Amino acid sequence: MNTTVDQMLEEKGIDEAFLINAVESMAMILRGNNYTEQFMPASYNLPKDKSDNGAFAEQVNMMLCDKTLALASIVVGVDALAEFIFYEMQKNDYIAMTSEEKDSLLLLDNNELVDLLISSTSAVMAALEKRMEEKLSRYEKLDWGVEELNPRIKEIIQQTKDSLEEAVKDDSVADVEPLQVKVALMIPAISTMMNIVALIQLSQMMGASIEFIESMTGGVSMQAINDVLVSIGASIIEEKLRINFGDDFVKQISAMAEKEHSQINTEQLH
Repeated sequence: MNTTVDQMLEEKGIDEAFLINAVESMAMILRGNNYTEQFMPASYNLPKDKSDNGAFAEQVNMMLCDKTLALASIVVGVDALAEFIFYEMQKNDYIAMTSEEKDSLLLLDNNELVDLLISSTSAVMAALEKRMEEKLSRYEKLDWGVEELNPRIKEIIQQTKDSLEEAVKDDSVADVEPLQVKVALMIPAISTMMNIVALIQLSQMMGASIEFIESMTGGVSMQAINDVLVSIGASIIEEKLRINFGDDFVKQISAMAEKEHSQINTEQLH
């Protein structure tokens, strides 16, 4: 590879700190997103009351203890996003997973789950690529879909698999779990899909064109997704520390960080 994984992440606007928690962070976002959460089956144990303060910590613990559940949650969320995009923008021939298939994801291994994730994102990326190459409308509903895109989808799937396999061999991520690296590198595609769904839903709610909503928000929803990712990633790290070292240690670390931050700010003023 000519560029390191760190550089690839930087180009895509992803903090390398995500590398250690990419799976858990993305799972928490898709399990908590107002649209994608409704597609999670009962077997995925979503909290009954999201406003409960203890629910977040409980969910984080669940994701940290059960990587399969975390990864399956991402697969289900991304599958729902892809179905929505093809329903609103294409021929609506994307076949989403059934409830039984979602339950059976928990029996698959990580590689099989990553393959499913790649398939869903590749279908959407192929549609967006065709629109761009043929200078078609960005969001207008068009009468072609998965059927017409199939050859290109297969190519993108293979290219993605190859590039992810290449990425995990990179020296810059030698100490990071390969699964985290793969999911981290797929975050830009997933964020793009979340952004499109948010724009479409907002335009329907406001009764305005998607292009108008996009020009008004100026990509704010994309930034919001990244901000949430940063926030959740930090919370997960904090929860990991709490699990391993206890509350007092986390409070001590937080106090030290705040002290250091205020010292830096004071120095900058002088």
